[in-house]
Amino acid sequence: MIDCVVNGVPFPAYETFEDRQNLPRRFFLYFDKIYKAGRHNKDLWSAAVTRKKGKNDIAFGTPVFEAHLRTTIQENYFPWICQALANPKVIQDLDLAADFKTEYDYDELPEKLACNCPLISDLPLSSEYRYNTTTKAFETISIRRTPEDEISSLRLAERGRLQELVDENKVERIATLTQLREMVDQIRPEYMKYNRDQKNKFNLAVKSRFRKFLDPDDKDNDDDGGDGDGGNQSTSVTPPPSKKQKRQSPQHHKCRVSKEKLNAFKVEMEHITRETLVGLVPAWETFYKGTIRKLTKKKTQDSETLRPADFLMGLGALVDVPTWKRNEHTSSPSNVDDATSDESDDDDESAPLPHAIRMVPA
Repeated sequence: MIDCVVNGVPFPAYETFEDRQNLPRRFFLYFDKIYKAGRHNKDLWSAAVTRKKGKNDIAFGTPVFEAHLRTTIQENYFPWICQALANPKVIQDLDLAADFKTEYDYDELPEKLACNCPLISDLPLSSEYRYNTTTKAFETISIRRTPEDEISSLRLAERGRLQELVDENKVERIATLTQLREMVDQIRPEYMKYNRDQKNKFNLAVKSRFRKFLDPDDKDNDDDGGDGDGGNQSTSVTPPPSKKQKRQSPQHHKCRVSKEKLNAFKVEMEHITRETLVGLVPAWETFYKGTIRKLTKKKTQDSETLRPADFLMGLGALVDVPTWKRNEHTSSPSNVDDATSDESDDDDESAPLPHAIRMVPA
């Protein structure tokens, strides 16, 4: 969200995070940023990407995990936005906070979006991506080697799908955003004066007001507690109703999740399971592993463009210091590139670091 605010792009609609087949560029942003952060397992992530050069069967997660992540995003999308905009420590510039936009705010999506902003998404703009239903694999399409009309058609199809998902939910989301902005306008000027108890009450009020998953018998309670006043006003907001036992299993285990959320979780779970069974999820993970390895290799090569010897020789031209040169026994640039190649013998680890550069006075 902060990256979107700083770079002047609308914050993505959360429905657009769920279509890996038709929106691979948008899904890459979600998978590489949100899914990865939610996984909380750097070792597993690294092993999936690097072991056997990414040609392995290590899954990044399970349908259960992804369904849980999706319902968590759906439930907390607006509370997270409200809490970030209301807190001057999160977004210090008042104008930036006031100008915050989501994709729901546009009748027609702008050209610059989070998924095609180089400062937000690592996926390069030199290629486009699509799922081939015949080969059941994701393809990388080079813009330079593909007819312009084919690239344009692909981009129009993706943008059309994004617009469709946003338009389907626009009316309801705009109503929520209107309430959210009114709440932020009341709270932000006073937020820095809050003590801990007032901040906690504000957070409870936000969660109560923008709750997505409710049982029918909870909706009246939610209406009573969702007036969302801020500042000293927020301390007077009725907290959300106490969590109740929604159902009991034969073993009398408590379930503290609403039936509506359980139903949403079930829908997501069934959808992701179907995608796994038809091979769409494995195809995506294979594509992601290969793409990340290529991006990592390119970043490594770019970081080696300016070598220590070049820096010191340039420094010698500015100040009166000895000129340095590389020892003739050090590795050539071609050797360095070979060391970072995917053809290295190390299958289970990331590419080795280049040989150390030794330098002696001229």
